Amino acid sequence: FSTALPAPVVAAALESLRVFADEPERRVKLWSNIDRFNAALATSPSVHMAPLTSPIGSLIIGESRDALAVSAALLRLGFHVPAIRPPTVPRGAPRLPGAPR
Repeated sequence: FSTALPAPVVAAALESLRVFADEPERRVKLWSNIDRFNAALATSPSVHMAPLTSPIGSLIIGESRDALAVSAALLRLGFHVPAIRPPTVPRGAPRLPGAPR
């Protein structure tokens, strides 16, 4: 019995650190995609995004029932995007997390 991480998990983590160090163009491309995604959303008056400080963003939806409905619709399309609702986030600001790639 061991509480250590499985060797494949450790190997994957080490490889991700190598990619992070050796392939900075991937981060540049990611942030370029994020900027393009934000610019596209900015043209819609009904879409509100939380400020991005990481590659993971949040689409803010005004009511919990609406966030749940959008989450369910996305799941039917094959996208698992769980609604994050109060009390985890402020009342009136439920959201759907996502990461442009």
